[in-house]
Amino acid sequence: MRRIITSLGALLLTATLILAGDNSIFVVRPFDSTACLVNTTNYSVSYDLNTYKPASFTYALQLLVTNLYTTNGIGVAEISYELSNNNETYLTNVVIATGLSYTNSPTSGGNGFYEFDAEKSRYIRFKAIVTTTNCFITGWLAIQ
Repeated sequence: MRRIITSLGALLLTATLILAGDNSIFVVRPFDSTACLVNTTNYSVSYDLNTYKPASFTYALQLLVTNLYTTNGIGVAEISYELSNNNETYLTNVVIATGLSYTNSPTSGGNGFYEFDAEKSRYIRFKAIVTTTNCFITGWLAIQ
């Protein structure tokens, strides 16, 4: 009887470890010092979420936006995400950050950390619209 209980315990532990899955956190860079022109729409690359197998569709996006020129004033950025299941037509557009102001200094503005929940989808990409002045955008997206 003791052997059966020990065997069942080992079997249960093995099954639990197998079903637990991988909880790795992947970090990708949708914007990598991307130069964005004022009053234009700038898109990141699209990410196939099947590659990362997210446990949930909750993400964290860290942003750094800096002015291209030292003489221009403060700029403003709006960052949103778009979703697709066919990687051709992106139908959902949800704003993550609006009114993110930036200067030419990476330490005095243009920094933000945003956690957001997205609908279930196969592909995700990001969109940046900047006003007042051109900028560089760098973003780190955490996927788990």
